Amino acid sequence: MPTSRILTGCYKGQKLQLPEDEKVRPSKALVVKSGLDMLASRGGFHEKQVIDLFCGSGQWGIEALSRGAAHVTFVDQTISHAAKNAEKINIPSEKVRFLRKNLADPIDLPAADILFADPPYQTSLLTAILGQLQWGNPGSLWLLETAGDATLEVPPPFTLIKHTRYGNSALWLLQQH
Repeated sequence: MPTSRILTGCYKGQKLQLPEDEKVRPSKALVVKSGLDMLASRGGFHEKQVIDLFCGSGQWGIEALSRGAAHVTFVDQTISHAAKNAEKINIPSEKVRFLRKNLADPIDLPAADILFADPPYQTSLLTAILGQLQWGNPGSLWLLETAGDATLEVPPPFTLIKHTRYGNSALWLLQQH
């Protein structure tokens, strides 16, 4: 089974099991590190509420917890990998919530300070996700991973802070106003 490691923080070096499903595309370490650094330079994770959408292995959310996030809500159609990884690392249960949901359907989530979204490439799900303004607190940061050649119309009330391409992937850091 493929694995990756937590890059920083109190869980640094812990192994995460990645899904073997070829439909799942785990984020590359360079992309994760760059995204985390973007967020760290804008206030970091300390005591933040986080949502990890299309969470897969839970890597983005677990990295946020490792860096001091207060709580992470993990959301995906298949939540078992994220739940198993959090349990294996001994993340306290009061710091995590796992929701097995199809993100194409409307769902109610608690508002967060930081949101990660890494939907399958070549879908319209990202546009739908950005329409869920109630998921973000005023001033929240949304870190989106897309295909490297993807374009994104940044809708109001978002501001594009940074866009960087990493080969076949790209990161978009948006702030909700």
